[in-house]
Amino acid sequence: DRSQYGEAYWHRSHQLPSSELCPEHECRLLSTSVPYRTDTIRRVLIPAEHAIRLTPCTPASFPHHLRPLLLDMAKEAAWLLNQPVTPSDQMALWHRYIALLADRNLATYNGRVRERTFLNAFAQRVHPELLSLLKCPGTKPQASSPLLRLIRPPKRPEHPLHHFLLRHFLDVPIHIF
Repeated sequence: DRSQYGEAYWHRSHQLPSSELCPEHECRLLSTSVPYRTDTIRRVLIPAEHAIRLTPCTPASFPHHLRPLLLDMAKEAAWLLNQPVTPSDQMALWHRYIALLADRNLATYNGRVRERTFLNAFAQRVHPELLSLLKCPGTKPQASSPLLRLIRPPKRPEHPLHHFLLRHFLDVPIHIF
């Protein structure tokens, strides 16, 4: 940023929850103590250059074997941010998930998911260290589990991170999904 624009600046893709790597440079992101929100101040604009001088930055810490997956996640998030904004159809997402699960014999095409079998397969494919790093709930078969809510008829939107994990489990890149 400094060589191209003369200063460092905040990147949208770096501000997303669970972002650990820069999708462009493939390097670890640095954490700062700059608050993005406070109880008393609603809008605070702190230039990145100023924050870098004020705050000792520390590299993100994660197990090396998770790097490829975290990089995929960062690149998919950056790709999504650069797409035209269109409203998401929760039912269309659900139908797509059901079809992909049915292709893997984890659901029927009419929408009945074999939840226990699905959770066991998910636990075998998605590393528990990744779930811990991303601060995601595990694969406990609770009615309120975000993962199970994604494979049930939708009642409300779910966090994009949970969609990423389900797509990762299904091995479907975002641009194809």
